[in-house]
Amino acid sequence: MMSPVILGKSKGRQERVMGYSKAGHLIANHTFSHPRLSDTVTDEYIKEIDNADKLIRQFPTYTKWFRFPFLNEGDTLKKRDAIRNHLKKMGYINGYVTIDNYDYFIDMMVQKAIAKGQKVNLDRACTMLVELMWDGIQYYDAAAQKHIGKVRHVLLMHENDIEAQCLEKLITHLNTNDWKIVSPQYAFADPLLQVEPDTMYLGQGRVAAIAHEKFRVKFRSKWEDTNTLKREFKRRKIIY
Repeated sequence: MMSPVILGKSKGRQERVMGYSKAGHLIANHTFSHPRLSDTVTDEYIKEIDNADKLIRQFPTYTKWFRFPFLNEGDTLKKRDAIRNHLKKMGYINGYVTIDNYDYFIDMMVQKAIAKGQKVNLDRACTMLVELMWDGIQYYDAAAQKHIGKVRHVLLMHENDIEAQCLEKLITHLNTNDWKIVSPQYAFADPLLQVEPDTMYLGQGRVAAIAHEKFRVKFRSKWEDTNTLKREFKRRKIIY
């Protein structure tokens, strides 16, 4: 599931998102300027949600789903619940993910290398992205199977060059391993994942949050670590 573009006041960005919408992609809320809730006053965060809502209403596929930036739902129960209550009053549902990953950081390493004039093997970069995302999919699916059941997963993805470059390869890999891509409407209707987990362990997605609420276990993929990714990037000789 792709993260929404930060629209701001840029006409070019809004036209770009309109193109997505006209192509049938759902446009949902990700705040106006992508703040981290734990670093933001509750009233200001509510304004971020409201301002984004006003902006995205123009798109034909406007959908009342809200994805928390950084998957961060605050640093206190009071703040978490205040935002949850506000979203409920607005008629929004939480656009959660079940499979977290750091695809953005892989893209960042590729972009930095290109900016320095270094040669980048994009095929190896795609292989790294696909294999690490597949590892994360298996990791969180195993957690779900053990603690929740067979769930409809939502894979975190960001709008960046590496995802665009490697998307076909990722889809092929999923299909080859008998995974079926479903609509987000179907995924978010999963009866096993409807509950808002009563925990503050929310940064790794809904499967990890429900497992933590029920059994006090913490799930986090080994690839959700920037130092580990740097070492893997170097080991694969993506820069040459």
